[in-house]
Parts: sequence; structure tokens; C-alpha cells
Amino acid sequence: MDNRDLTQGFPPELTRGFNVYDRIESEGIALGSFDDNVVSLSNAKIAGAVIHSSGLVYLSGTSGGSLPMNDDADRINHGIAGAQMAADTLIRRLHWVLSCGGEGDLNDVLYTIKVLGMVVSPGGGSSSSAPVITNGFSFRWHTIFGGPQSLLAVEGVDPG
Repeated sequence: MDNRDLTQGFPPELTRGFNVYDRIESEGIALGSFDDNVVSLSNAKIAGAVIHSSGLVYLSGTSGGSLPMNDDADRINHGIAGAQMAADTLIRRLHWVLSCGGEGDLNDVLYTIKVLGMVVSPGGGSSSSAPVITNGFSFRWHTIFGGPQSLLAVEGVDPG
């Protein structure tokens, strides 16, 4: 196995045609500070992130929104906003996981293997709109990292 110098970055054909941080800024996602986001694991029930030696990063789940879900349009919009908030939280967490030790940044993320967005309905709500709501998470992720459901996509193609 060739141990090449990883500080040289990725080959140009594997990089995006845009800066992820420009998209984060345009979407108004606050990344916060090192002190607020890089904290001790003391008394933690589960790690917020685990980095495998292969470069795979596992992020613990998070939640967003606060109201029980039902099929009312206002409630669905609340759920979509909550899903976007959950995506923002994981984007922020991933930024600090990659950058806190100088290993890289979000521009170094080549692809996402799996992002699981769940809508948990506190208080016993009832809804059949979970796919629409969780798309709030997926579409936000696409907008930041590139993808067919990005706000910048034209006919399913992200120009970045």
C-alpha cells in the first residue's frame, strides 16, 4: 500500500466545482466556535462522531422541531424546518470533526454514504407526511454538498 502524502489534497477530478463554505454562508448556517462545539466526552452517553482510519466518519443522530406532527400544512412546514435544522446541526458537527485537529474541512467530503433523517413526533402526533418532512433534511444536504435536489440544481443537476 502506498502511503502518499495526504496533505496534497484530492485529485482535481474528485473535487467539487464550488466551495461548500460559500453555500453554508448563503444558507445562513452558523458553524459556531471551536469552544462551543469541541467538547469533552466526559459523561457523554454516546460520541457525537467517530472517525474510522479509512476516513469514514460516523455522526450520531440529532433531532429538530418541537411539535407533534400531523398532516396540517403548517405542521408539515414546521417538520421540514426541523429536518433542515437537524441537517444544519450535523453539517456543523462534521465541520468541527474534520477541522478541529487540522485534518481537513467540509470541502474534503467526497460523498455521503448514508444520512438517516427521522421524524419523531413528540406528544403522539399522527402523520403520513414523514417522507416530505425528511426531505427537508435531504434537500438541505444536497444544497450544501451538491446533489439533484439542491436549491441550485437545474433539472436535477447541481451546476457545482
